[in-house]
Amino acid sequence: MALISSTIPNLINGISQQPHEVRQASQAEKQVNGFSSVVDGLVKRAPFEVLSSFTLPTLSNTKVHIYERDADEKYTVVATNGDIKVFDFEGNAQTVNFPDGKNYLSTANPRESFKLRTVADHTFLLNTDRNVRVFKDGSPLTYNTISETHLKLELAELPTPIQTTYNTTTGGYRTEVISPYYSLSVNGENVELKVPQSLRTDVGHTTTPYLIDLEQDKTKEEAITASKFAVILANEIERLTDHKASVLGSTVLVRMVGSSPLNINDNSKTLSLGYTMTYPNGDVVDRYVPTAFATLTHTSSNVAVNYESTSGDTIPAPTAVSKEGIVFVRLGNYGATTKVYIDNNEKASYTTSTTDVTTLQSSHIASQLSSQLSSNLGGGWTVSRQGNVIRIKLNNTSGTFKLRAEDSVGETSVIALLNATIS
Repeated sequence: MALISSTIPNLINGISQQPHEVRQASQAEKQVNGFSSVVDGLVKRAPFEVLSSFTLPTLSNTKVHIYERDADEKYTVVATNGDIKVFDFEGNAQTVNFPDGKNYLSTANPRESFKLRTVADHTFLLNTDRNVRVFKDGSPLTYNTISETHLKLELAELPTPIQTTYNTTTGGYRTEVISPYYSLSVNGENVELKVPQSLRTDVGHTTTPYLIDLEQDKTKEEAITASKFAVILANEIERLTDHKASVLGSTVLVRMVGSSPLNINDNSKTLSLGYTMTYPNGDVVDRYVPTAFATLTHTSSNVAVNYESTSGDTIPAPTAVSKEGIVFVRLGNYGATTKVYIDNNEKASYTTSTTDVTTLQSSHIASQLSSQLSSNLGGGWTVSRQGNVIRIKLNNTSGTFKLRAEDSVGETSVIALLNATIS
């Protein structure tokens, strides 16, 4: 048979155990120290690199969490019993603050009990040994409410500016605009948003929108609005006091977290008819004068922002509990073997008959395995059975163990669960 030559476009689809005639041309039988990439093709596998080293008192039973958000924020978090240490990728220790102490970090098995997850700029640590309680009236855990005083300052929109157009003795027309304005005093300092009175001479009667400046026309987006003045007011409150202010539309929300006073007086003005003027040509013009206009309404409320127990610790101390697991025998198969492992050591094994149907009962298999577990584990354990479910309990509350079960029929007839109980 003559040799056949062909072109292999790339080797980016890894390995395949299919016969040569069936698998794709871009697949191989073996790939040693290679890495398939759609962009780079088949390249050499990247090696492990030692970036840095750091010294710890112990590395036994330690939870390690590594996260790399970007080129500048890459850290290794090392959580141990009662402490957390953070290192950058150069091995430099970072400062870790514990404003509420380290009681929450108390556990006999950090590697199993600590769960860490990084979300955006925050890394959360969960101690699964801690018992969570709900703060509520009547609970054994008494607590104090931590409250803040919040002020809600609501600003009303100003009335529409007054525009008056009248004839002059020279035959032209004069347009005059007087605008209301915001004016508040914060601890004695004026905070205002206003426009100057506008006046212009027209060739004829004007139908254009009113002007708010002598030099140039202004668009409606540049008009005075309550939301614009709210931003100015919030900035001035933070500048003149030690409280925190935020803006929501035309409302300023003030968190009274500081110690300085906050006194606000409303000096805003609107327009009212002052008098009427008659010109020699017979035109009658209404003259308006600024008058007080209440633009500000405020409400005060106390808001619960946190809770603390009377003992000062918001979370109760951990209660030591025994580690438990269950083995659930789902079904039996002829000539099938079921095994139970504790800490990767086989502690029980049972093989059903190839002819006797009574050995296929799940409760019978569980009974055989339970008897072996009781005998092989010894006095430090409690083994009990309820039907086809075996309960395994380590009596030492500070200890832990690994539990695994397998069968010879594709792991379909038995399930093992650690840290689970039955009732």
